[in-house]
Amino acid sequence: AMKVDGQELNPNRAVYLLPAATQFETSGSATASNRSVQWREKVIEPLFESRTDHMIMYQLAEKLGFAKELVAKIKLVPGKGGMMEPEPESMLEEINRGTWTIGYTGQSPTRLKAHMRNMHLFDVKTLRAKGGKDAATGYDITGDYFGLPWPCFGTPEMKHPGSPNLYDTSKHVMDGGGNFRANFGVERDGVSLLAEDGSHSVGSDITTGYPEFDHILLKKLGWWDDLT
Repeated sequence: AMKVDGQELNPNRAVYLLPAATQFETSGSATASNRSVQWREKVIEPLFESRTDHMIMYQLAEKLGFAKELVAKIKLVPGKGGMMEPEPESMLEEINRGTWTIGYTGQSPTRLKAHMRNMHLFDVKTLRAKGGKDAATGYDITGDYFGLPWPCFGTPEMKHPGSPNLYDTSKHVMDGGGNFRANFGVERDGVSLLAEDGSHSVGSDITTGYPEFDHILLKKLGWWDDLT
């Protein structure tokens, strides 16, 4: 039995240190604290025994027997030493397919890469692109906020610009605005913390503040029969 400082180690409670690569040794998207997403390019190959996070996850899934399920809709590409790993672009597209309701869907690799190549076209104060097209792809970045800050609703083709400020009711939701709707903690000392009547974003069908969106409200709005 292995001992450390005289203490016998339990082999069933071992700690494994996996050699994960740094951001410089891989590519992919990274979300900043202001909710903007950046695309990072690989600078060097992973050093020594290190491997990318997604290669480690894929190889661990192989050992546990569910690798095919993990990458069922993700493209595999050769990585370090010719070992296969999930493609970062394909991983982001799969994430987008599974997060439709929260608006993490419009940040495609194509759009993000165009932003990184054309940082000079974005206003440093508003973060919005003044205009211009990406020379590599022809993508028109006009109106986009840098990094397409979450939430960025719809498909990439819908070109939602991203939301630079949360709950900005001065803009339409599809122009980067947003509504505040609490589902918990809505009252303090007997006083409601919900937005009052008259608080709504531009173009909103709901003009009476932001109650919890349930079946009762759906019927009141006349949208119940639209459901399939």
